[in-house]
Amino acid sequence: MQILKERITFPQVEELYGNLKISLTGLLGIVVIITAVLYGEYKDPMILVWAGGMFTINGYRYYIYRYYLSHKKEFSKKFSKAFFSYLVSMGLSGALFSSLVFFFFPRDAEYEVFLLILLTGIISSGVVQNAHTKLSVRVFLTATLLPLIVFFIYQDTYLFRVLAGTLLFYFVLIIKISDHLYKEHTKTRTLQQKYEELIREYETDRQRMNHFFNYAPVGVFFYTTDLKVTYVNDFLSQKILGVPKEKLVGLNLRMLEDKRLLPALQETFKKGHGSYEGVYHTTLSDKDIWIKLITSRVEIDHGHFEGVAVMVDLSELKEAQAEVEHLAYYDELTNIPKRALIINEINQAIAIYRREKICSALIYFDLDKFKDINDHLGHNVGDSFLQHVAAQAALAIRESDMIARMGGDEFAILLPRLSPHKEEATLKATEIARRVRDYAAKAFVVENRTYSASLSMGIVLIDDAKQSVYDVIKAADTAMYKAKKERRTDIVIFDETLAKEVEKKYTMRDELIEALKQEQFALYLQPKVTQKGEIFSAEALLRWEHPQKGVLTPDLFLPILVEFNMLQPLTEKIILMARELSRSLPREFILSINISAKDIQSEHFIIAMEESASDFGCRIDLELTEQMLVKNTEECKMNMQRLNKVGLEFSLDDFGTGYSSLSYLKQLPLDYLKIDKSFVEDMITDTNDLAIVKTIIVIAHSLGIKTVAEGVESKKQYDMLRELGCDYFQGYYFSKPLPQEAFFKLLNES
Repeated sequence: MQILKERITFPQVEELYGNLKISLTGLLGIVVIITAVLYGEYKDPMILVWAGGMFTINGYRYYIYRYYLSHKKEFSKKFSKAFFSYLVSMGLSGALFSSLVFFFFPRDAEYEVFLLILLTGIISSGVVQNAHTKLSVRVFLTATLLPLIVFFIYQDTYLFRVLAGTLLFYFVLIIKISDHLYKEHTKTRTLQQKYEELIREYETDRQRMNHFFNYAPVGVFFYTTDLKVTYVNDFLSQKILGVPKEKLVGLNLRMLEDKRLLPALQETFKKGHGSYEGVYHTTLSDKDIWIKLITSRVEIDHGHFEGVAVMVDLSELKEAQAEVEHLAYYDELTNIPKRALIINEINQAIAIYRREKICSALIYFDLDKFKDINDHLGHNVGDSFLQHVAAQAALAIRESDMIARMGGDEFAILLPRLSPHKEEATLKATEIARRVRDYAAKAFVVENRTYSASLSMGIVLIDDAKQSVYDVIKAADTAMYKAKKERRTDIVIFDETLAKEVEKKYTMRDELIEALKQEQFALYLQPKVTQKGEIFSAEALLRWEHPQKGVLTPDLFLPILVEFNMLQPLTEKIILMARELSRSLPREFILSINISAKDIQSEHFIIAMEESASDFGCRIDLELTEQMLVKNTEECKMNMQRLNKVGLEFSLDDFGTGYSSLSYLKQLPLDYLKIDKSFVEDMITDTNDLAIVKTIIVIAHSLGIKTVAEGVESKKQYDMLRELGCDYFQGYYFSKPLPQEAFFKLLNES
C-alpha cells in the first residue's frame, strides 16, 4: 500500500503528458497493423470491434491531452485531477489492448508469435512512457499484463501455462526495472532542476551586477599600474563627469591637470588601498565637484593586478548639509544665528575667562510691546520689526561680536574679550548696548507707514569662572526683565542683588513645580453671608500647604507663577479641586472661584468650562477683576455670555479701584459687584469712602446686580452696610478663610 502514498509532483505529471502524443501515435499505429494483419487473415469481426474500442479510448486520451495543454496554468495548482484522468484512461487503454486475446487469439503459431511480439513492444514502450511515477507504471503493467496472464493460465496446454508463469516473472522484473528507471529519472530531473536554477541564478546575478555596475549611483573605473584607465561604468561617464566612455577608456591619469587624486590611485599598488575626499576639478568637463574616492587592488589574471576606484559625487550632499546647517543654526526670518550657536560661543567666552581672566559680556534684549504690535498691526509688521532690529543691531556691534535670536522677540549679543578689568568691560558693554538701542530706534517704513522700535536691555558680565552658560543667560534675562518692569531705564546691568532675586525666584519656581506634582495646593473657604447673617456662598481661596514654610497665601507665589507662565496648569488644578468640593455642597449654594485675565480670554479654558459646567454639584460664580476686563471688553463679553448660557455666574471683584466704567457694567453679564475692602474699612470715618460705597450700591441695583461688601471686620461696618442696602457681606467679622473641614462644620452650625 506504500505505492498509493507516493507523493506526485507537477513536473512528473507534466512529463507524463509531455510524451503522450508520441506514445498515442505509436500505439494507434500498432493497432492499425494488428487489425490489418489479423482481419486480413481471419476475417473475424471482433477484431474490428476491438480496433474501434482502442481508437475510441485513445481518442479520449488525446482529448484530455489537448485539454491539459490548454489549461496547464490551472492544472499547475490542481494537478492531481489531471494525474487521475491520465491513470484511468491509460489503464483502460492497456486493459482493452491486452483483452484482444480473449476476443481473438490466432491458432497459427506464426500469428501468435506476431501478436506476442507486438504486445511485448507495447509493454516496453509503455514502461518507458510511464516511468516518471511508480504508480503509473504499476497501473499500466497491471492493466496490460494481467489479462494475458489470466488468459494463458486457463489454456489447456503446458506451454501456455509456462508462458503465463514467464509473463508473471516478466511483470515482477519490469516493475523492478521501472523502479530503477524511476530513480534515474528522479535523479536526472533533480539535476536538471538544479542546473536550471543555477543558470537562472547566474543570469540573474549577471544582470544584477551589470545593472549595479553601470547604474549604481557611484562611479567605478579600472586602471593599470601605469595609471591608464581600462574600463569605466556608465554612471561615472554620464552622471558624474559628463564625458563619453570613449574619451575615458585609455586615458592616462597622470596627464590630468588636477593631481589631487594621484596619491590615492598609486597607494592602491603599494598598500592595497587608497582614499581621497574633497573638491576635485575635472578639465574634461570643466567643473568642480566634491568627491569621495576609494581605491583597491584586484587580481584580474594570475599575477596580473589592476586598480579599481569607486567615486561618489558628494556635491549635492554637501550643499544640502550646508543648507541644513544654516537652517539649524540660523534664523530663517532674520538670517542671524539661533540660540544653539550663541550658546557655544558663550561657553567659549566662559573658558576664555577661566584661562586668561579676560571678561566678556552678554546683552539680552527684546522689543517693547511686541505683542501689541502683532495683535494690532499684524504679524507681517511684527516680522518687519524683528528684521529691522536684527539688521540694525548687526550694524551696531563689532565684527568680533555675535548677535542671535533666542526666540520670539528676544535677542542676545555676545561681546567677547572686552577687557581684563571689570569696570572697563562694563563700560564697553554699556556703550555697545546704547549703540544697538539707538540703531534699533531708527525709523523704517512698512506698507507706507513709518515705525521705530524701542528695546528693553539687560547686560551681564562674564567674569566668574563658576558661571555656566545657562547662569549667564538667566542673569541677562533677569536684568532685561527688570528694565522692562521698572522702566526707570531701558538698560539694566546685572549685579549681586539681582542674582539673589533670581536665585530666589528659580528656587520657588522649582518648589511650585514640585508642589503641583505632590498636590500641595488646597482650597480654603471664606463664607459670604446675607443681611440675616446666613451663609449662602463662599469664596474658594488658594493656599499652598508648604511642607516647611506652612500655609502660604497667593500674594507670596502668584507673581512667580505669572512670570514663569505656570498659571494654566494651576488654574486647571483649581477647577478640578472646586468641582470635587462642589459635590459636597448644597445644590443652591454658590461657590466663588477666582480666575485670571488669561483664563477668560483663553478658548481652551472656555471650552473646558462649557464641557464641565454640568459636573459641578452647586452653583459656580467666577470672580474677575476690573483690570482684566478693560483691555479686552468685547472678547471678555462674548466669552462670559458663552459661560453664562451653561449656568455659570460672574462677580466683578475690587470694584472702584480701577476704571469703574459704567459702560462695561452695562454690557457684561454680571451677577455680583464686590465693593473693595479699602472703601469698607474707612467708610465709618471717611465721608468720601462712604459716598463711594453708597454710589456703588445704587449703581449696581439700578443695573440689576447684587452687591457684596469685602473686608467687613466689625459689627458697626456690617450694620451700616445693611442700612445702605448692601446685599451680601464677606470678611473677618464673620470668618477668616477656613480649611474645608472647619468650613463644613461652620456651615452645618449655621
